[in-house]
Amino acid sequence: MFRLARAFRLVARSIRNGVLALLIGAIWTPDPSLAQQSADAVIVVSRARILTETEAAKFLRNQERAERARLTEWIEGETESLDREEQRLTSLRPETPSNEFQRQTDLFDQRVRQVRRTAQRLEAAIQAQFRDARKNLLTDLYPVLIEVLRREGANLIIDADQILIADPSIEKTDDVIALFNERVATPSFQKIEFPALDQDSDVDQDAAPAQ
Repeated sequence: MFRLARAFRLVARSIRNGVLALLIGAIWTPDPSLAQQSADAVIVVSRARILTETEAAKFLRNQERAERARLTEWIEGETESLDREEQRLTSLRPETPSNEFQRQTDLFDQRVRQVRRTAQRLEAAIQAQFRDARKNLLTDLYPVLIEVLRREGANLIIDADQILIADPSIEKTDDVIALFNERVATPSFQKIEFPALDQDSDVDQDAAPAQ
């Protein structure tokens, strides 16, 4: 009778405990004018460090952590409310006419479906928002890399994560991070609008940010 409630709790648990992997790929295409390469005109930078240690990246990481904490809190609140409603219906079953009991359980099942859809949409909205924000960081990174490339008189940048060993003098990640922090503003961010607990849990398909 309450299969949908149990299914929702499984979905909620997976969202709370799951590890969401975000794969970010970028192709750094060199300027055509830099096509002639030489062994003494190479610098090394770590893309992984840039995407985690810049101020903009730290800001996004903190905001994403906060949004997922909000989602966890919302899911837990809705789960507790559904549990209370399920217990109430169970206690009413012996003394409630079958037609009325069926009507109430149908309403309960409908609410379970609605809450489950909302949780999935909110999770997708959060994931999409921060995926797009990180793509914007990569867009902002390109001109910074070009500026460092020209300032160093180099014609090639190699990702530090793709090489085994290099002369420390050509490692310029700290310079790129410093320049990125100087050139790139903190990303704009709008919190996702969550429905109030214990109320209509349905949201727009795209789970638009709050105004």
